[in-house]
Amino acid sequence: MFRSRKKSSIGWKITVTFFLMVFIALTIVGVFLMQQLEAYHMNTIRDNLTKSVDEGALERFGTYVPLSEHKSQIQSAIDMWHSSIQEEIFVIDTSLQIVASSNSGLTDRSAVGNLDEALILKGMEGRVTESDGMIDTQKIPVKNMVFPIQNGEKVIGVLYMRADLSSLYQTMDQAKLILIQAMAVALLVTVVLGSIVSRSIIRPINEVTEKAVAMSQGDFSSQVEIKSHDEIGRLGEMFNIMGTRLAGTLLEISEEKNKFEIILRTMADGLIAADMSGKIIHVNPAAMQMLRLTQEETENQSYNKLIERFCPDLTTDRIRKKPQD
Repeated sequence: MFRSRKKSSIGWKITVTFFLMVFIALTIVGVFLMQQLEAYHMNTIRDNLTKSVDEGALERFGTYVPLSEHKSQIQSAIDMWHSSIQEEIFVIDTSLQIVASSNSGLTDRSAVGNLDEALILKGMEGRVTESDGMIDTQKIPVKNMVFPIQNGEKVIGVLYMRADLSSLYQTMDQAKLILIQAMAVALLVTVVLGSIVSRSIIRPINEVTEKAVAMSQGDFSSQVEIKSHDEIGRLGEMFNIMGTRLAGTLLEISEEKNKFEIILRTMADGLIAADMSGKIIHVNPAAMQMLRLTQEETENQSYNKLIERFCPDLTTDRIRKKPQD
């Protein structure tokens, strides 16, 4: 039970490690790709707005001084311009009044509350500025850009352009969904491959473990099958060499033991061996014949008691005591 639990634990760790590595890598790559994709589309929208304005609209509007007295001309220009682009266009004078617009619902109304007032004020300072916002009434994400309208060095108004970002964010949502689906497939493949790799690594280790268990039980005949020449294959090779040498060593020890036992059994002199605690560990046949002992009597017998039984006047203390000078 312990061995199988151990095996599944190692395999699980390898699979989880593969999974986490791929998951982290895909997450980082996915976030980076989404950010770059969004930045690319935003830059494209910004460049398109700037390019359309650079075609001469600002110079033409700059000749209408003041803007509020040329509403019809400005509106006609916006209508013609808007037919070629999708963005909303607003011309706002210095009083923050919408002079003309592609959105007829906002024409002749104040820009305050309808458009980004802070962005307009920055444009009145002669700066091209932009911001991302939301049309509150419809919850539509938009990009706002403001270009100053100048007559000479004087700012007489601003050109306010607003691009709908709904399609962009829908595209981004679709891209995120595709990315998540791709990540799910990749992670599934990773789990399968991780399981296969973990099994290929664990299988030879399990084989070495099983052979080690058999060796601990006295079976030195089995050998680990070497299927590769990597570190695991080298481990199996060394295990086989160790098993062969250990079997040879044990055989030599067994032969020497047998020789020693033969010598003890056949020697004419009696021999009794005891350990440091005085417990008898071996009595040869000659000693048992001399003392008229049986094998059962010598088992778990104390050397001191045996001496006291047959030689009452002789004890181990007197044997160990050195004679006085």
